[in-house]
Amino acid sequence: MVSDVVQARQTFAAQLRDVRRRTNKTLRELEKSTFASDSAWSRYLSGRSVPPWRVVEALCIEAGVDPAELHPVWTRAKHPSSGSPPQETGRILADDLAVIATQLEQAIRQARERGEHVPATVLAMRRISSESVAQLRPRRIQPARRSRRAVTLGGTKKYPPPKGST
Repeated sequence: MVSDVVQARQTFAAQLRDVRRRTNKTLRELEKSTFASDSAWSRYLSGRSVPPWRVVEALCIEAGVDPAELHPVWTRAKHPSSGSPPQETGRILADDLAVIATQLEQAIRQARERGEHVPATVLAMRRISSESVAQLRPRRIQPARRSRRAVTLGGTKKYPPPKGST
């Protein structure tokens, strides 16, 4: 099983390196356009880890490559046991929305580089999509702490009974 995981990651890393070569960009330059640090790119390109899909898609857009070509290989590298991603609706929606937000950000940047006016509605869509991604991403929820504050009654400290007990 371990060799299958390593093989899937190495295969994906090789394809990722080919796409990166097409961009003619350094890792530092990719860092700005793909929302992944240069050290993360080093791990992705060596096969030590698998990038999130939105990072792969941003790289493909930079290189002018259809992201659909890499998706099956990415799926095998990311989820080697089943060959398909887990069905976590919130996470999948967040990833899809993150891809749209990335594409919108790139379109805004390109329009500004050409000196074109970017309508306020488009800028609002960018803000809303970024906020929505943050809301859809699963968060670790910390349990609330119960206070057992002492109450002084007649000179002695009394603690309230735990909730649910009477």
